[in-house]
Amino acid sequence: MTEYAATLYGINNTLYRAGTPVNEPHALARLRVIEDEYEFASTTVGQTVAMGVPIPAGMQLVGGFLYFDALATSTTIAVGNDTDNDEYLAATSTASAGGAYLNLIASMGEPFTTAEQVTVTLAGATATGTLKLVLFVAGY
Repeated sequence: MTEYAATLYGINNTLYRAGTPVNEPHALARLRVIEDEYEFASTTVGQTVAMGVPIPAGMQLVGGFLYFDALATSTTIAVGNDTDNDEYLAATSTASAGGAYLNLIASMGEPFTTAEQVTVTLAGATATGTLKLVLFVAGY
């Protein structure tokens, strides 16, 4: 086993070094990409859009990006699921074109026990423009 200069080790590295089996979804998993896009056309506040295919049970969401046009002054978009509309990204301003990284780390990385449909929810004002979502999921 190669030794590194580091004296601190991540959880999976510690398990590996001790000869303990590493939880498969957390190490050496296959990475898949789910991508979808939605065109808002004077879409009203409070609308929720299901994006991409549902993430199967056993897979885990490990990251993602949201890209958007300038949808309208005062608009925000949150990324979540059917039970928590901002599980992965809290309401983010979409008044100017840009992007955001799905950043709620406590909500990512654990395998889903049931299929998970990712959603985006519009708030603040009526919106017009394009939204793209890219999700990174891992598992076998």
